[in-house]
This record gives sequence, C-alpha cells and structure tokens, in this order.
Amino acid sequence: MVGLPYRHFRSLVPVRTLATQDPRGVLRWFMPLIKVLYWLGGVIELPPEDQSDRSLPEKLRGLLVALKHGDVVMVFPEGEIHREREPPVGKFAPGVVYVHRRLGAPIVPIATWMSRQSWPRRHYIVQFASPVRIPDNLDQDTAAAWLQQQVLALYEGIRQREEG
Repeated sequence: MVGLPYRHFRSLVPVRTLATQDPRGVLRWFMPLIKVLYWLGGVIELPPEDQSDRSLPEKLRGLLVALKHGDVVMVFPEGEIHREREPPVGKFAPGVVYVHRRLGAPIVPIATWMSRQSWPRRHYIVQFASPVRIPDNLDQDTAAAWLQQQVLALYEGIRQREEG
C-alpha cells in the first residue's frame, strides 16, 4: 500500500488488511511489535492457527463485520507470502469466495510487479482491475482458481508491457 500513488491511496482509505496472528520464522520474535502495528493500522486478525477446528464463518467474522460497516479490506487470498516468480501468485484459498458470496462485496484484483533492476532504482507497478463478481455456477475451489486467473491476467499484461 505504501507504494501507491497518493490519489490511489486516498481513494482507498481506510484500507484494512486481513492478517495472521501466527507469523513464521524470525517474525515470531517480533510479534509484540507487529501487534502494535496491527492495532495502529486497523488490521483484522485471523484466529490463531491452533484453532483450526473453527468454521469458515467463525474464522472470517472480523472481516465480515468490517465489510458490513463499509470498510475497504485488502485480502491476500493466497494466505501466505508467495515467493516464486512463476507463477507470480500462488493458489488462492476459498475464504475470499465465501466472503464474496456471503456479502456480495465486489472484488478488485490487484497485481504488484517489481522490476528486475537493482537497488536503488527498482521500479514498481501496481495494476488495478475493474471490480469483478465471481460466477455463481462455480464451486468454492473452482471460483478461487477463477479469481486467481483474473489476477494472473493482470500480471501477464504487465509483463507484456515491460518486455515490449
């Protein structure tokens, strides 16, 4: 979000983010600081992973409440940081499909591209698609794959412009 041009950032404020309470690796040591940043940023926290017996509606309750109140929420549907360049996004979790179907909230696919130029002149591109609605005839897993394809199409458009 920090890399967005001012007019885009202002049009999205307040943007809340859906985030984990269970960071992996070194981030675990910084969780007290991360919790403060979550509070300052209005982050919606997912329940701890050790409560995996909870249903999808229970896990996403905070997200549903925020959307019902008119907040804009950024969701990373992969559920983790995807580090591979090919494909540029990983498999999408079905939670975003559940939220869309439950509330009818439009989804704005976003792709963030980072050039291969080295520091300090790295170039970033943030591409926003038009809001989409997931076709009703798709089950949750197929719908998640459909949504992933929408985001991959954005990346392909960026790649073609960068190479062309």
